[in-house]
Amino acid sequence: MSSGRKRLSLVADMTYIDRADYALFSGCMDIPENFDAIASRSEDTIDQLTQYRIRAQGFDSLAPFARDQIKKAVCAQCEYILNSGGLESANGGGAQSMTIGKFSISGPASQPVGCAVSPLAIQYLALTGLLYTGMDVMV
Repeated sequence: MSSGRKRLSLVADMTYIDRADYALFSGCMDIPENFDAIASRSEDTIDQLTQYRIRAQGFDSLAPFARDQIKKAVCAQCEYILNSGGLESANGGGAQSMTIGKFSISGPASQPVGCAVSPLAIQYLALTGLLYTGMDVMV
């Protein structure tokens, strides 16, 4: 006996971007070695923001515009993580001190974690309708 509910099926092994997508988005050809881990974390963040609708619907089944916006959002999130100090900083850890050339900065290792999501990624996703958090009307 069926309850009339749809069963949520997620496609887990699909990636939204690759190194070439990121290079095109960022204009950067010097992509870090741990890019795959950063991209994976970024995709997780985008999935969380969209309540896993992309995986449930299937990335390839979405409209071309939505796919492009999702790719841009993931790339923006990758860039945000890289500019924020990498995966260690994204996890709330950070360096106690850092020196680049003659510039040096130091501070407490445990600083309050700010927003872990790129504002640009949210802007890209806003145009897709995937951020909607209301209820669907059932007739």
